[in-house]
Amino acid sequence: MVQSPDDVWRIVGPAARTWDRERFVTLILDGRSRLLGIDEVSVGTVTATLVHPRELLKAVILANGVSFVMVHNHPAGNPTPSREDLALTARIKAAADIMGLRLDDHVVVASDGFHSMSLAGQL
Repeated sequence: MVQSPDDVWRIVGPAARTWDRERFVTLILDGRSRLLGIDEVSVGTVTATLVHPRELLKAVILANGVSFVMVHNHPAGNPTPSREDLALTARIKAAADIMGLRLDDHVVVASDGFHSMSLAGQL
């Protein structure tokens, strides 16, 4: 079950520590917060990755997901979200709401730990 940012870190943290470029993945969940799958949305450069709501939400819908957690890494080591991260989160949340899907969190992972936008009140 994926019920907290600690659960997200447990699932993706070991792999994320090895990522040398930004990667954006989605943890797709059922109605009881059980993990249905992990979708790699994009792989970018050391400073950015491209994410479009259409591609991200397609995987959630095809997996019959009810909710999802977005996760991406900051290879530089600081998990603090950028303005672009916050804007993307708002855009995807709005699109998910229209589709009847729930964005549970957006977790930024880095070598220095992680940042949960849900816990920080940024969702």
